Amino acid sequence: MAELALLSASVKAIVQGPLDKVISLVNKEFSLIYGFKKDLEKLRGSLAMIQAFLRDAERRPVGEEAVKLWLEKLEGVAYDADDVLDEMNYKILQHKVKLHKKAESKVKIFSLLSNPFSFNKKLAGKLKDINSDLKRINQEANEFGLQFHIRDVDADSAAAAVFSHSIARSRETDSVSVDPNVLGRDNDKSDLVQTLMRSRDEVVSVIPIVGMGGLGKTTLARLIYNDERIKNYFDARIWVCVSESFDVTKLFAMMLESLTQSHVQVQGREAIVKNLQKVIGVGRYLLILDDVWNDKADKWDDFKRSMEGINTTKGNSIVVTTRSEQVASIVATLPQHFLRKLSEEDCLSILKARAFPGGEVPRELGAIGKKIAAKCQGLPLAANLVGGILRNKGKSEWMSILNDGLSHVNGDENGSNILQILKLSFDHLPTPAAKKCFAYCSIFNKDFNLKKEQVVQLWMAEGFLYSNQGSDVMEQTGRKIFHILVQNCLLQDVEKDIYENVISCKMHDLVHDLASSVSSAKGRCLTLSTSSEAPQNLLEEKERNLRTLFLKYDVSHQVLLEFVFLRVLNLEDAVVVKELPSKIKKLTHLRYLDLSGTHIKVLPNSICKLYNLQTLIFLNLFGSVDKFPPNFKNLISLRHLHFYFPERFQMPLGMGKLTDLQTLSCFLWIKRRSLGCLNNLGGELKIRNLELVKMQKKPEVHSYLESQILQIGILLGNK
Repeated sequence: MAELALLSASVKAIVQGPLDKVISLVNKEFSLIYGFKKDLEKLRGSLAMIQAFLRDAERRPVGEEAVKLWLEKLEGVAYDADDVLDEMNYKILQHKVKLHKKAESKVKIFSLLSNPFSFNKKLAGKLKDINSDLKRINQEANEFGLQFHIRDVDADSAAAAVFSHSIARSRETDSVSVDPNVLGRDNDKSDLVQTLMRSRDEVVSVIPIVGMGGLGKTTLARLIYNDERIKNYFDARIWVCVSESFDVTKLFAMMLESLTQSHVQVQGREAIVKNLQKVIGVGRYLLILDDVWNDKADKWDDFKRSMEGINTTKGNSIVVTTRSEQVASIVATLPQHFLRKLSEEDCLSILKARAFPGGEVPRELGAIGKKIAAKCQGLPLAANLVGGILRNKGKSEWMSILNDGLSHVNGDENGSNILQILKLSFDHLPTPAAKKCFAYCSIFNKDFNLKKEQVVQLWMAEGFLYSNQGSDVMEQTGRKIFHILVQNCLLQDVEKDIYENVISCKMHDLVHDLASSVSSAKGRCLTLSTSSEAPQNLLEEKERNLRTLFLKYDVSHQVLLEFVFLRVLNLEDAVVVKELPSKIKKLTHLRYLDLSGTHIKVLPNSICKLYNLQTLIFLNLFGSVDKFPPNFKNLISLRHLHFYFPERFQMPLGMGKLTDLQTLSCFLWIKRRSLGCLNNLGGELKIRNLELVKMQKKPEVHSYLESQILQIGILLGNK
């Protein structure tokens, strides 16, 4: 039953996207008349009915293979519906651009009614085919005995309304105020700190922290790393998340980045090691290698010999965290530190701290809490997750979690208990969209640093945050979901800025495994770091339906343009990429484009026909883009522009017409090139050439900036 429930929840989130879009299209004042409104109304009805069937599908017995096949078929049709609706929306945006060019705003509605966007018969046929497919799928649902409850549709709508309302009231700074994992680890920390400070006989001493997933090995390592005695004893401290890839050269590069806080450009091992030697110097260092899986002794020996040569001073230390005793036996020069499970009392303390932050636990929940704490099996991760679920809940909900959600958790020493608790956390996410956003995070590697704003913009590009309430709330919805994932400990290792806003998080390995298991992104998302990782035929039929592509190497323009359904194209650090294809306009669904770290020097004018594009990023370029294409103002959906202009950059006319812009990293003030009506800007903005603004206008400019932007860095002239 669990497998069907997960698949059903995933499909429900997928169906919600086209349902929101079709409602938005139907409600537009021109309503796509000339034969389309009727088909759209029919599509809306079919999707709403399917949402009700899906709730019943979650309760089906695990043996019903037919229901599973029905869900998989529905998933494909839902994606197809989303693509067709997206094509319609693109036509609308295309028409708006034409109207802007003609400056015929007064006859806008008349023009739209008299010319229905040139919707051809092919597009009309696609819509009719999808309606036929959905009709057949609804009939199959009846044949399987799936029940349609109109109350289920109403409940979903009500939940969505409550969720949307809560967004407006929430504050991003209200994340977890206590790190409960610290509980029960004081003795472990004290013992390890003393051991590290006494280890002066060898050039490099290595001590492994060993334990099963969820015990808090990384948390303990962080406590040691930030201990004041350690800071005073070691001249340099280095933190590297290793995870499954133990590439020695890459490790040295990551160490150098950790010490210098700057990106290491591609170079050979010799150059990296020499630079590392200079930065570390002759003082003692502490290196934390977190989450090591490498069990090849030769690789470890290669790494350790270089570390002994980088700095020959005695007293250097390496702390390795690992789940594997075999790995620990390979690296250890000091006795291994086996991390024990927490006591039930410590688990109960964590549970209370998570469920009632800053408040007293009601007496009636004390006995229930002890039983739930016992189910956590001494794992701080489990206690955190369950505590997040129970946050500010009443007695009936606590009893339900104990008797239903945790009923299969027993005292056996196996990994199924923690997975059952992880599954419980996923089940209690408030909306299908939140579940879909969580699952999407599985596309990133384990230990990847998830930057909040980037992740939200990716969710938005994929259509997970689409709302009938308008596009203005998409980022708010995404940040709310990110906050919920943090609050439920599905994201951890929170980093904040000076204003207490969450900047980034990480995902525990076990949580990442859960995200992978519930993700339906397989076949829709692809990450390729080298050409050797590519499928033999990159254009297999399933690959043509890709929606997200992270590409670190160059492919022919012809191949790239075959991925016509892409929403996300990330070429970050693909240093071999030197240009974009002139026909990139074919990727009409594209919403997120990252060109950072490439050798691209010119943006083709055809990029300005990507009317759906919401996020454009090009930072740390090896070349220098000295101007935008002349029609840049046509990117009317652009919301986030991450780019720092070089000194001789030519700012295009009409930037002020991009009224949806929320992020603009830098602005080059040139006569008649103003910020216009960019009323949605937030964050930090740097302005150059401000001395070109006439004196009498400066107060007006400053007043505008102060009212719209949180932080401002004004660079006078070309500094």
